[in-house]
This record gives sequence, C-alpha cells and structure tokens, in this order.
Amino acid sequence: TGIGDPGGVLPRLTALGDELRGAVESERLRRTLRVRWAALRSAAGLEPIPVPRDGVAITRGTRFRRTGEIVRMADGPAHEVWAVDGNVFTLPGAAGDRVYAALGDGAETGADDVCRALSAGDDDRNDPTVL
Repeated sequence: TGIGDPGGVLPRLTALGDELRGAVESERLRRTLRVRWAALRSAAGLEPIPVPRDGVAITRGTRFRRTGEIVRMADGPAHEVWAVDGNVFTLPGAAGDRVYAALGDGAETGADDVCRALSAGDDDRNDPTVL
C-alpha cells in the first residue's frame, strides 16, 4: 500500500487532522477553556482548585458582604460566567450588572436585594437558594 493509497498513511493522517480541527474549532472546547480559566483565575491560580467549603443556608433575611473578587466574562450572547474562589456558575447576561451592583463593594447587603436584582423587580419569585 502506498502512502497516498486509500488505506495508506496519508489519508488516515488527513482524516485525523480534520477531526482534530473540528474539535479545536468547536464552541464546546472554547467554552470549556473559558470556564476553566475563570475558575483558575478566581482561585489565584491554585491547582488543584480548592474544594468548596460547606454551604450556608441563606434566607431572604440573610445579610452578607462581598469580600472577594468576582471574575466575570461573557458566555455566549445571553449569559455570563461568574467565578469566585474557584467556584463557577452562569448567570443571565441581562442580570449580571444588576446583581453585581446589588452585591455592593464591601458594604453589607441582603439576600432579598440580590434576589430582586436577579428578577429586575418584576414578580420576584427567586428563592434565595439561587445564591
């Protein structure tokens, strides 16, 4: 079998190259890399990213303050990726600025305020567990 024959090395390498190009150019890979970068950046580059601590029950009356950096980046036309201390989640892009403003900059804020910001005040039914 010759190099360029149907069962030869060249057609197989060409097919492999086509598959690799498809994988590298895919939106799925780009999104995976964005999410991974946001997680690492928010964890100050620690590898492995620290395991999240146990959650705390949040009610509408819970008060808290933002003390760490929130890494934000676009995730397609309608969402944002947010990362804090290596924990990553998505948020509707339209709500991003409202929620960020509601979280304040070191001042105490309430879960109720953040839930209202998520819904833009319209028929707020957000459960504080979204926080």
